[in-house]
Amino acid sequence: MQTDYLTQPDEIQMKRLLQSSLKIQALINGRYSEYLKKFSQLSQLCSQEPDQTAAHEKEQETHVQFELEVEGKMLSMEGHIKMIETEIDRINQNPVIGPVPMSQYEKDMLAIESQKLKVEEAKLQEMQNPTAPPPSKPKLSVKLPKYEIPKFQGGILEWQSWWDSFTSAVDNNPDLKPVEKMNYLKCKLEGEALKTIQGFSLTDANYKEAIRVLKQRYSDENQIINAHFSELAKLPPCSHSTSALRITFDQIEVHLRSLEALGEPIETNQLVTTIMAKLPENVTAHLTDQKKDGDRWTVKMLRDMLRKYITSREYAEIQAESQHIPWK
Repeated sequence: MQTDYLTQPDEIQMKRLLQSSLKIQALINGRYSEYLKKFSQLSQLCSQEPDQTAAHEKEQETHVQFELEVEGKMLSMEGHIKMIETEIDRINQNPVIGPVPMSQYEKDMLAIESQKLKVEEAKLQEMQNPTAPPPSKPKLSVKLPKYEIPKFQGGILEWQSWWDSFTSAVDNNPDLKPVEKMNYLKCKLEGEALKTIQGFSLTDANYKEAIRVLKQRYSDENQIINAHFSELAKLPPCSHSTSALRITFDQIEVHLRSLEALGEPIETNQLVTTIMAKLPENVTAHLTDQKKDGDRWTVKMLRDMLRKYITSREYAEIQAESQHIPWK
């Protein structure tokens, strides 16, 4: 338990205050000497390189300001020390048995001086360690849902998204050994994909080789591009309903965006014809009426007009439902 200064004899309190003052003076002296040394080095540097004086001007001002501040604190501390030494001498010349009675005012002033010395000491300690990092704030732990890597069955259009997921969770994990990654790899493959690496046993060396074989089989860009065109051609014509139009449009967009990402040109008459073939006749007739005479169909124009048409129908249906009007 910490002893209360106000319940101790004057001599003990004065000596403690003297010790605190001397400690603060020592800290100031050390810091003052250090900055005088740096200031001297800076002065020599500026005299040797006069062209760079302006570059060091701000640092000089900082050192001079700190020198004056420390010098003022030293004078203040010396005054405190002299006052306390004088008071201790007085007490030693007039010793008394037991604690010396103090007025409440004297007790309050002594407590204030003690607190001020503690604050000054803490400030100087901080100045001695200017690069000390601030106390770190407690991190909030957020429990994320468990991520489950999907299984890859051999669909060439699903390869890239699956591989990105597997890479993030397993392949780039530094805590897993290659043989452990190989085990995870086999657990996340099914069907044709699993057959592709079925002959590889669970060893460290086989992991990289298994990945090489899978990439060779499923990451060929030409095969991926051909697969996108093939899937576009396989899409069945949609019905007249707005929801069916939305589903078909979204499927078309997936393939077109993927082809663009692969650098494949999509502005072709063949693609325009393929997309038109998936739409109901009344929709293609409406879009043709909206197109300006003389304008030639492009994939971009068709995508933009179809998107606006579907969005308008969805909005109209929402408005009709809110007013209880049957939509035809």
